[in-house]
Amino acid sequence: MRQTVNTTAEKSLLLTKDVAFNSILTNVSWLTFDKVFRIGIGILVGAWVARYLGPAQYGLLNYALSFTALFGVFAGLGLEGIVVRELVRFPEKTDIILGTTFYLRLIGGLIAFLLSVMTIFVFRSDDTLLLYLVTLCAGGFLFQSFLVIDLYYQAHIKSKYTVWAQTIAFTIISFTKILLIIKKASVLAFGVAAMIEIAITVFFLLLFFYLNKLSIRKWQFSSSTATHLLGACIPMIISFFATTISLRIGQIILFNLLDSTSLGIFNASSTIVEVFFFVPVVISTSIFPYFVNKNHNDTETYLHSKRNTFILFLAIALCISLSIHFFSDYIVSLLYGKHFAQSAYLLKYQVFGIIFVFHVSLRKKMLLVENKIRVVMIYSLLAGLFALPSYYLLIRSYGLFGAVAGFLLVWFFGAIVAPAFARRFKEDVLLIKGPTSS
Repeated sequence: MRQTVNTTAEKSLLLTKDVAFNSILTNVSWLTFDKVFRIGIGILVGAWVARYLGPAQYGLLNYALSFTALFGVFAGLGLEGIVVRELVRFPEKTDIILGTTFYLRLIGGLIAFLLSVMTIFVFRSDDTLLLYLVTLCAGGFLFQSFLVIDLYYQAHIKSKYTVWAQTIAFTIISFTKILLIIKKASVLAFGVAAMIEIAITVFFLLLFFYLNKLSIRKWQFSSSTATHLLGACIPMIISFFATTISLRIGQIILFNLLDSTSLGIFNASSTIVEVFFFVPVVISTSIFPYFVNKNHNDTETYLHSKRNTFILFLAIALCISLSIHFFSDYIVSLLYGKHFAQSAYLLKYQVFGIIFVFHVSLRKKMLLVENKIRVVMIYSLLAGLFALPSYYLLIRSYGLFGAVAGFLLVWFFGAIVAPAFARRFKEDVLLIKGPTSS
């Protein structure tokens, strides 16, 4: 009888594990579908928009997007991972955690909006068109507090609802952009579209939330929870801001030192490169639970698997880089046309930055597995501080190609040089051995 009970318990445990694995696999599949669909359609529609606007206005639009992105840290507050963790650990406090996060992000979104508008007004008050564009792009921050619903779905491994909301909004806006091109709309109309996409996403997130018999009316604010969340997310806020600097500061410096046409040409190349940034994110997300388990239970296997995974990432990055390098002329001509011909030359070299991006992306996941959140912050901060003078000096000296050189140098610094500053974690440069003891 006792043996039967044990056998039943073991079967029940195996069944639970299978259900959990299937839930994770399904979740990753939905996220992968979302990325592939949005990137595929996005690059085609984006290229059409670029052709229509031309390098100058396309550069102006992307400057507004990059400029407002710098203030996005205030809207998100780096709370995503912390909130998901808390929702999993304390399900009985769901309404308090969601309510507190909502109000924190509401205040943060308002601050991000005001800072974006006030800053651009101080530095570019003579450019009315740019002022309007930044205001429109920053308007999306006012809706982002409702994206806390996505954190609830992440915690319950139900990201399909977020994918549905984002896909519907993205599809509507993609068709809207095509209509704007046909109607020969101004660049301001595309700024409006960027803001409305977030509003549509929020609308459908709320709709699915209510269809699942959930309600935001139960959400509650707690000052003690707010203090706890803000204290826990400070390293992630710094890391997020520094990463945004690394990604966007080059475009902002390029616009100010040269012009919007140069930024449009550079951004056409950057868009193609950034298409592949999702690859390491999706792969590392899917294998994250495996590494967490091995790091706790089988250190030797963990270190071996870690090394092999970095080798795999390097191989994938090299294949992508070499393929784009040799077909850059054809790709740019097909997508953007003759007005962006110079982008093909930039793309030939900029694409090799993918190797360092893959490296950094996976290393961050491994550091999270090893519970080294502060190390992630230090690496990101060093890369962000290095990006500012590097882009400025290179763009000032070499123009457009200096922007590409800056992109490669900054990501090389983040992947190889920054870890060497933290001697205790110096082995992460080679990624052959695991973390050393203190």
